[in-house]
Amino acid sequence: MLRVFPPPPDCYLYGPGCVADSERGNGLAAILYAALRARLAGRPAMTFIRVDNGPSLRAHRKMGMKELGEFVTDGETYIAFGHNG
Repeated sequence: MLRVFPPPPDCYLYGPGCVADSERGNGLAAILYAALRARLAGRPAMTFIRVDNGPSLRAHRKMGMKELGEFVTDGETYIAFGHNG
């Protein structure tokens, strides 16, 4: 990901964010991401998600992450996401 999408200065990488099946759909990922952003206020962030992980893709789009594009690693396709702080 970092070769295809070089990170901006002071960028942090995060993930994976794992949410128990029993807690999915309750907005927990958004709450955790908001807490992370509050602790690292003003810093850009990047993460990646496999293209077949629909729930995570929807959650990150809903949280305002922007798609940077796709990359392939070990035959698996991922989408890189970024947030500008």
